[in-house]
Amino acid sequence: MTDDGQDNRTIRFSSREGDNPPALKILNNSENTSSDPIDPDPSNTNPDSTASVSIVNSNSANPSNRADIDGQTVDGNIYVQVLPDTAVDRVQFFINNAPVSTENFAPFDLASGSSNAANPFSTNDLSNGQHTLRAEVLFNNGSSDSISANFVIDNGSNTPSSAVSIVRSAAGDRLNASNLNGQTVKDNIYVQVAPNDDVDRVQFFIDGNQISTENNAKRRSE
Repeated sequence: MTDDGQDNRTIRFSSREGDNPPALKILNNSENTSSDPIDPDPSNTNPDSTASVSIVNSNSANPSNRADIDGQTVDGNIYVQVLPDTAVDRVQFFINNAPVSTENFAPFDLASGSSNAANPFSTNDLSNGQHTLRAEVLFNNGSSDSISANFVIDNGSNTPSSAVSIVRSAAGDRLNASNLNGQTVKDNIYVQVAPNDDVDRVQFFIDGNQISTENNAKRRSE
């Protein structure tokens, strides 16, 4: 209270969830300093709910020796996942920018699997050399992150003993087949991969769309 009868004390109020009416606090001027925070808004806090994640690889379905796949040289089957997964909602995997899988539940494995064991991803489906694996990670709080790793595949010689080509024959008997490249065709066509002695599997695509997968000779697209 001043000589002229004025009260110079400061009234501050804050409203927290559950306060009705808002809480009031009367301070003397000596207490009214900018370094004295009053009721910080908990919504302004930003706890780290998007812990750093990485793409790891193991050589077994029940891994105890996971390691970051970036820089690794691998062969055969690999078991890849994103860790840690406690704050993760969804992961989309890409290899060389081509989509491979989308995982909506933990554990977030490249080739899916169960909570007890991951499915293998066969590197035999890719060429020898360097490849890029990318994971688009969506976190539970709505934020996202994109992480990439480069790895090298070395499955030894995977060159077939004989060259293969896509051929077309005039009838389903596969006789008198000729290279399809450059041909003008109409109506029904009979297409296969030949020779097929060293071939294990063929996937056929037209304009980027998969048509069929053949696991046994003769190799044809129907």
